[in-house]
Amino acid sequence: MKLILMSLVSALMATTALAMPKVGDVVNYNFTISQQGQNTNGTVKQTITTFVNGMYNVETTYEANGQTQVQNNQRKPENMIDDATINAVLSNCAAYNGKLETVTVPAGTFNTCSIPNNENNQKGDIWFGAVPFGVVKMISTNANGRQTYMELTSFQFGK
Repeated sequence: MKLILMSLVSALMATTALAMPKVGDVVNYNFTISQQGQNTNGTVKQTITTFVNGMYNVETTYEANGQTQVQNNQRKPENMIDDATINAVLSNCAAYNGKLETVTVPAGTFNTCSIPNNENNQKGDIWFGAVPFGVVKMISTNANGRQTYMELTSFQFGK
């Protein structure tokens, strides 16, 4: 379980926060992790809870197999994806080795840029769109064959 949650932490940390960022930004995802015929299903929720002393606090809650894990991370504004960044990605998708796609997930239908993700022994794609934290969908496979699928189920912009 801990390994599964750490995989999701890595994926979300690598793609972190967008859509403004503002206190109150919230995203919810469903995920499925598959390996050797075994599936683990769960949820991930990310919330920007505060902005204090020039730092955002991002609370991430993972739930899977009846277990909950909560992490709080402090992030500098320059380490958060903002509106300008997401607009640049969507406007210049090909420059990021991506392709523009319309994607439908439980949270709705979004114009996205699908970008290959080949970092940290992961291969797959991340669909970026104009939502808090920027990630609409993610599919990846690691070197051990573990597949991760994550999709946005709901979101709320902060005020």
